[in-house]
Amino acid sequence: MLGLAKGKVEICPYDSEWAALFAQECEAIREQLGDLISDIQHFGSTAVPKLDAKPIIDIAIGVRSLDIIEICRPGIESLGYEYHGEFVKQGSIFFSKGTPTTHHAHFAEIDGIIYLEWLYFRDRLRQDDGVAREYLSLKKELEKKFENDREAYGRGKYDFIHRILDQME
Repeated sequence: MLGLAKGKVEICPYDSEWAALFAQECEAIREQLGDLISDIQHFGSTAVPKLDAKPIIDIAIGVRSLDIIEICRPGIESLGYEYHGEFVKQGSIFFSKGTPTTHHAHFAEIDGIIYLEWLYFRDRLRQDDGVAREYLSLKKELEKKFENDREAYGRGKYDFIHRILDQME
């Protein structure tokens, strides 16, 4: 399954197709944006094998500077993405795709702390089964409380995520 209605929270069993769907989207984005991007990574829970997740592919796009977003914007929008600006996190630019939403594209500076945090958190979930299990337990608890409030669901994960990020070297 891929896609989730706006505002809805639903944690789905891990789907091995998520990696292939990311690869397909990655190729399309690279084709549109080329040298404007420095790096592109699959992150978020759908990037963690065996971890249940909201069925939305999160894509981290590293750029040299956020000043080039207006140059990138026509290319990413031509793929069906909608611009939301600094909607999710200050210092990153957010786009979503699909109705229901199937993909999130997050742009951040390649050498900036935000980009590094996204990848660090993903890697910790991939490498530490205990952290991944604890995160899944929290997500399932929050899903029950906030099934129709994705913003509250996200706020509920904040302390856990930042506890893990505080361990960054």
